[in-house]
Amino acid sequence: MAPLTFIYVRHGKPRKPIDDSDAANRAKPLNNKGRSDAVTAGEWLASQGIVPDLVVHTRTVRTEETAALIQEVLGTSHEPLVVSGGFPQGADAGDIDQYINWWERQAGRPVRTILFVGHHTQQIALLRELGGPRPADKARGVVLTYTVDDDGKWRVGPCHPGQ
Repeated sequence: MAPLTFIYVRHGKPRKPIDDSDAANRAKPLNNKGRSDAVTAGEWLASQGIVPDLVVHTRTVRTEETAALIQEVLGTSHEPLVVSGGFPQGADAGDIDQYINWWERQAGRPVRTILFVGHHTQQIALLRELGGPRPADKARGVVLTYTVDDDGKWRVGPCHPGQ
């Protein structure tokens, strides 16, 4: 894997769904706190000087809105790559590498910094496989950053605990 920075952001807090169906779950938009979580995550990234070349999010309204608000704060307008679900909770470091490599190929251009807006399941896999500070269970807008060098070794970067 070429050197890169990988940024994971857990989506902001969504509204309660109208029912328990999968469609209602995917369609949950952010509530006011969720929008605030996303803006805070974007402001923190800006304060660290971290700006993504590629934005990736899952096929849910809450991850799409979180990604859009972060890009607005950062002043970027990359067309996001929308993926079906990101990597599963059981993913190991090799699986995570494969997902990231696939996202880079889909971008069709050199990528140095990837922002992935996902769900708690990806947060669990990243913390288990790559390390980093453990945020509170219900925290939203959590930001984990990792770098990987030419040697393929992952390193934990600066992190924001969310709210």
